Amino acid sequence: GRYIGGRRYRGNRKGFSLIIHRMMDDIVEILTGEKGIFCTQIAFVSNRTGNKEIYSMDPDGENLEPITRNGSINLSPSWSPDGRRILFTCFRRRNPDLYEIHLPTGRVRLVSSAVGLNAAGVYSPDGRRIALMMRGKEGTDIFAISPNGKRKEKIVGGWANEASPTWSPDGTKIAFVSDRRGTPQIYVKDLRKGTVSCVTFEGGYNCSPAWSPKGDWIAYAGRVGGRFQIFVVRPDGSEVRMLTEGDADHEDPTWAPDGRHIAYCCNRRGNYDVYIMTLQGGGPWRITSMKGDETEPAWSPRIFR
Repeated sequence: GRYIGGRRYRGNRKGFSLIIHRMMDDIVEILTGEKGIFCTQIAFVSNRTGNKEIYSMDPDGENLEPITRNGSINLSPSWSPDGRRILFTCFRRRNPDLYEIHLPTGRVRLVSSAVGLNAAGVYSPDGRRIALMMRGKEGTDIFAISPNGKRKEKIVGGWANEASPTWSPDGTKIAFVSDRRGTPQIYVKDLRKGTVSCVTFEGGYNCSPAWSPKGDWIAYAGRVGGRFQIFVVRPDGSEVRMLTEGDADHEDPTWAPDGRHIAYCCNRRGNYDVYIMTLQGGGPWRITSMKGDETEPAWSPRIFR
């Protein structure tokens, strides 16, 4: 055989799985030139206890940890760029408010509490802004706020319902869902130019956009024959590809930081579980098997460096 590299790893028994994950990522990088997905986590919503709480786990389904334990409804987890915080929407005050939890300490802070709606919060790639859905004059609009919630700017809005924002990797564009043409479709807004373009033209219901970390694809869920499937499309609306099939709903796509793997939820076994597949057709692999439904997966950046 040929020697391809060497590195020494240190740690104790408690950190053994972390050492293995780092080792596997290094092997993938040596073989492919890019880091693997082992030093990442996936957050998701589960109703396994009767309440909708947020959990996290490794991409192989190991190391399950609760993130919220407030006994309320918790939705739409989303990671900060440094992987140390998670945004989520919670109804603990009988209003869908946006919160942030600092994972190293468990400290939770209120980010936005506008009356009516504060949902689907996502950090910009530089961490300086948060895009989220809020109640507008005629429907739901998309706003950008500062992380402390003090500065607010409408970035997409009008008479229609605008929802589910996702940033481009360079932070200059945002993809979102709008029913401005009658049915939910995926649009892209150039935040510098102010231009808006539709990128989905097939199907009557397309939602849940997720911009690839490489910037080359937008994943989304589209309804076909009464079932939701996972698609990808180029940001200019070209080259649409359907990645899933079958008599089940496939929803809420989220990208791994390598831009090659996608996690999503699917109810092919009755309840919703989280699955992983590759952009090139590998998988799917089921990574949850708990009681109840596991939905809204959110893939972290690389958090163990």
